[in-house]
Amino acid sequence: MKKDVPQCTDSNLDMITLPSKKIRSNIKDRIQVISKDEFKLINDILHQFNLPLYLSKQLGRAINKNNHIVIPALSDEKLKSLHVISNGIELGILKKNRFEPSHQLVYILAQVKQNNVYNITNESDFKKYLHGETLQVEHPITYGYVLVAFEHHIFSFGKIGKDSILKNYYPKGLRR
Repeated sequence: MKKDVPQCTDSNLDMITLPSKKIRSNIKDRIQVISKDEFKLINDILHQFNLPLYLSKQLGRAINKNNHIVIPALSDEKLKSLHVISNGIELGILKKNRFEPSHQLVYILAQVKQNNVYNITNESDFKKYLHGETLQVEHPITYGYVLVAFEHHIFSFGKIGKDSILKNYYPKGLRR
């Protein structure tokens, strides 16, 4: 038995609302081109990982939208009259002259084999990490940002400091 899939008809097109002129002008003000210094910060982090080919080809199209670095899927010309919640891939956030990779980037990087992966070995440490706690790392593979995995399934970013502590970058809204 097939499910009824909603179809786009003239009667439900009136539910789509266009943003006001004031909002449309504010959208353009918030989108900025990435400076060379910001691009260097982003590249320093991203080149620690094996990027999928399609992502590495698109890095030059990245824009700064309210300090969120995004590779847009559609150009601004196509979006002028629409209110769009998310357009493209969010790479991360620029905060105080540093770049923090986003959780969305984790799932993109997980599509290809990675070298900088810290694998959590026991379930109790995994539950602690999901709760938001930091973990002590016995033998750090590297220092800086790493992908965090449990049973070889990548699920988050973490950051290993010189003190061998894995800082938790799992989003607060997803913590248990």
